[in-house]
Amino acid sequence: MSTVKPLTFSIVLWLIFSASFLLANNRRNTSNAYSKIELAYDTNVFEQRRGSTTDPNIQVWGGYAFTLQPRKGRFHLDYTGNLTLYRSCYTDDKLYQALQTIGLWQLSQRWSLRPEFGLVWKYWLADQTGYNNLSATLALQYQSPRLVLIFGSVNGRYDYPIRPNFDHYLTGLSVHLLRPIGPSWSASLKTQSHQIRYRHRSIFQPVDLQTSPTIRQHDILWHFDGGIDYRRDYIFGLHLLFISSRSNSLFSAYYSGVARIQFAGCLGRIMIHAIGQAQMKHYREDLRSHLIYTDNPDPEQNTQNQVFLGWEYPLNRELSLTGKLISIYNETRLSGLYYTKNWISCGLQYDF
Repeated sequence: MSTVKPLTFSIVLWLIFSASFLLANNRRNTSNAYSKIELAYDTNVFEQRRGSTTDPNIQVWGGYAFTLQPRKGRFHLDYTGNLTLYRSCYTDDKLYQALQTIGLWQLSQRWSLRPEFGLVWKYWLADQTGYNNLSATLALQYQSPRLVLIFGSVNGRYDYPIRPNFDHYLTGLSVHLLRPIGPSWSASLKTQSHQIRYRHRSIFQPVDLQTSPTIRQHDILWHFDGGIDYRRDYIFGLHLLFISSRSNSLFSAYYSGVARIQFAGCLGRIMIHAIGQAQMKHYREDLRSHLIYTDNPDPEQNTQNQVFLGWEYPLNRELSLTGKLISIYNETRLSGLYYTKNWISCGLQYDF
């Protein structure tokens, strides 16, 4: 399956935005949008383990959010788009777009239906190819003054024409518990179980370490996420995540632990957003001893270890100075081997 073409994707987005702008005329509905341009410097354009390539680039961002609030429900849409143009490394010029919708329809005083839909689309301009990921969740939500419970099914389709052996389907279940602790704090626990079935990817045989062209890879993932969050004068979150992956392919099974801390708030007139994330990942088989590595389809998007600091300084009601500092340490296209990328940018943002 080929990726969604830029024109088709743009037409769909235009129809969605046009409808939401018309609906936003209702006083119960709200919308906001922004555009941003930044000058950036990337210390490792191609995510290489050694011999990294540095290059400045221009980043063009756009975002739109819309909330519809009927009498017995709520609908929220969030869109983010990004165009990256490098000075010299034009082969890595790319367009990235993400669309997410969340609905909430009240069935009774405490029960609601909660459908979610997500689309991630990335397209390299020079190669005229990329990938698109579709996900859909249908859940039930129970809410009382002391507890919020969300449980339902998760489904996804992931298409990688740029690397077809990663095409796969995802099915699973999700359970999310949220308990308020006072007016500002909350504790949460989320468990997910996913089955991933690859459409073309062959497995490694455990004896001769050769691929088996007749057997397709099948993974089972378990996610356990627990943490605390604060939302009042500022936003703070601390979460611990454990992931266990089992596979019928010898070198794809692993387990990992992740710690993530987040802060968002104002220091004077400056709005700050900071993230720190660290992951310890261990493959059940020693990849290096066999000199065999499994690939990652897009090491730039697969964030594992990062330090992120973003800031925004308003000049007036519409215009702001923005910037960010990022340092990430992720696996390369070869699993088990890591690269380092540092990123600095500064620009202007206009809020409509």
